[in-house]
Amino acid sequence: MPTEYPHFFAFFRTAANLCRIGGAAQLNVPLRHRFVHPGRSLFAQADRQPYPSISGSLQEKGLIEDGVMADRTHPSALGETSALPMPAATVVLVRQSGQAREILLLRRPAASSFAPDHWVFPGGRIDEADYEFDHATYANGPPPVEWAMQLALSSPLEAAAYPVAALREAWEETGILLAEGEPAQLHRLQRQRPELLAETRTLQSLLATAGARLATGHLRYFARWITPAWFPRRFDTRFFVTPVPADARCTRLGDELVEHRWTTPAAALRLHYHGGMRMMPPTIDTLRRLERGEI
Repeated sequence: MPTEYPHFFAFFRTAANLCRIGGAAQLNVPLRHRFVHPGRSLFAQADRQPYPSISGSLQEKGLIEDGVMADRTHPSALGETSALPMPAATVVLVRQSGQAREILLLRRPAASSFAPDHWVFPGGRIDEADYEFDHATYANGPPPVEWAMQLALSSPLEAAAYPVAALREAWEETGILLAEGEPAQLHRLQRQRPELLAETRTLQSLLATAGARLATGHLRYFARWITPAWFPRRFDTRFFVTPVPADARCTRLGDELVEHRWTTPAAALRLHYHGGMRMMPPTIDTLRRLERGEI
């Protein structure tokens, strides 16, 4: 952890604060404080409490109510208006390395407008084309209505855009394409990644040309995080996890990311605690859950 942020209470005071929505439904609190469980089949402890690793100390200090972190000294606590959060998706890529599970972390540039110089999982906001994706033809996973049930959303069209965005962003940022098809066609598809980055082609059109299908069937949804109200840029982010081949390699293009690292959750947390990797609370919480085998 960066030396200037020695514990989670410090993070509470920084721009790294996010609120997480997960766990059992809290129907007696306002909508922004509710916890919507993503589906009992996705992780073992279905009724786990939010913030298992950090909630105790913050609750004792009165800094968490209904699992939501909120700074009472900030103008947003006084009722000022805030930007609407943009829908986004993040995916944890997990590969097996011997007896250990490794995850891929990416470092954002210091000049980034959101989470500068922080290590994050692949992800980004949902594009319009993600909502128009034809799951029946170009994906091997659940239909939109099942994604709506898992994400507790009323609109299947909206819900199904999240897994598409998660895998699209993973491919754009890391070069790891999670799709099924003929090897030669997938190899050709990889060479067309710059077209996706340049937004001259959509993911669906590229898959159609290659006769390939997106591997949404391996995705598992496990958490939702929302940026606090006082941020100028806010995201409503759904978190997924998926396995990748043991020989998966990250190839970055452009300047959106400056470094990547395959590492175990435990090693990443050690580096963070000693100032070697700056991370935001959702990343830390996810790593701790991975380390405990909850994801």
